[in-house]
Amino acid sequence: MNYLNEVLDFLRNLQANNNKEWFNQHRKDYERARDLFEKWTMELGVELEKMDPTFQFEKARRYTFRIHRDLRFSKDKTPYSTHMGAFLSAGSKKELKAGYYFHLQNGGSFFGGGIYMPPKEILDKVRREIYFSPTQFEEIINKTEFRSFFPELMDDKLQRFPKEYAHETNLSEWIKYKSFAVSKGFDEGQVSNNPQLKNHILLGFKSMVPFNQFINKTLD
Repeated sequence: MNYLNEVLDFLRNLQANNNKEWFNQHRKDYERARDLFEKWTMELGVELEKMDPTFQFEKARRYTFRIHRDLRFSKDKTPYSTHMGAFLSAGSKKELKAGYYFHLQNGGSFFGGGIYMPPKEILDKVRREIYFSPTQFEEIINKTEFRSFFPELMDDKLQRFPKEYAHETNLSEWIKYKSFAVSKGFDEGQVSNNPQLKNHILLGFKSMVPFNQFINKTLD
């Protein structure tokens, strides 16, 4: 677990020196941190493959995100992300499927997953599946194992039911959600002082398997 502390140290220094000159001078430090984070991603992915039969691990870089930020539409022009993240799914980090996410950042680390802010055509498919199978969906998210990690979905939803459902009856409140995603935070102390962190995260991922499979069933 100590090697994640080394990644956090690099990210802390990057946050204080978020410019190209510093980054170029410390490129080897970045490459070391990147490789360690990919090692962590590989270790999670190999274990996750045993839990979710729809997921097959490939090389770690397929699931991790670039350190360089896309500045085209951002007011924040700092060139580098000050976190490292990995999204493990049956597709890839850019494919629109539910999956498992790990985020390492000083003051903002968390894990979770699902599908976050999908485009309308994807969101409509998930909503329709919930509309036709509300009991199945609620049984999944009300399981003790799932609730112990993720007591609620990310609270990002419409005030009213989508217009295409406006005349339906007995609608579930879940239809209003714009994302079907969950997360659980942890702090830096848990990285250095909890040798069971990886097992804890993997148990959280395991509790999500039926949740992600429900979503992905609608998209396959």
